[in-house]
Amino acid sequence: MQPQCPYCREYLKRSKLPERRSSFQCKACGGQITVDPHQWLFDTPYLTDEQAGYVGFVWQLDRWVFALGSRADYEKVRANLRQRFGVEPGIGDVIWGLMNESILALTEKHNAELAELRRTFGGRIPRDLGTWTVAKDEIKDVQKLMTEFRAFERDVKAARKGRPPRTEA
Repeated sequence: MQPQCPYCREYLKRSKLPERRSSFQCKACGGQITVDPHQWLFDTPYLTDEQAGYVGFVWQLDRWVFALGSRADYEKVRANLRQRFGVEPGIGDVIWGLMNESILALTEKHNAELAELRRTFGGRIPRDLGTWTVAKDEIKDVQKLMTEFRAFERDVKAARKGRPPRTEA
């Protein structure tokens, strides 16, 4: 099957799929195409900027050990949302659900780490350790990612309506 531009559906003159992520401009419409042969979120490796953004957020979630971002996690959240609402959820809704599930899993891990520290030190955590745990740092990372994702989604919706993206002051 010959690859197509994700914007104008023009056939691309590409003989083989690149082995790593790359990008180029469509000669027919001028759209910036990102090629990601290892992504599983979309049916084709030829992505629009919007699709590449979604892939990037899932990839970031997947790189943290205790965050949920695998294909199995994605499908599980998608199925739960489909059953809950009775319609196919949007990709942004599923990614947001993954982020929320990750926060819950990390909070549970953080509480377990604190319990282990209390058990180790006879009920009192030494002042120099405070309430620091590895999970607490990962929670902050996922919360920051959620803020970035919210801004990304806002810009995507604005672009669909033909408005320029908002800039942070």
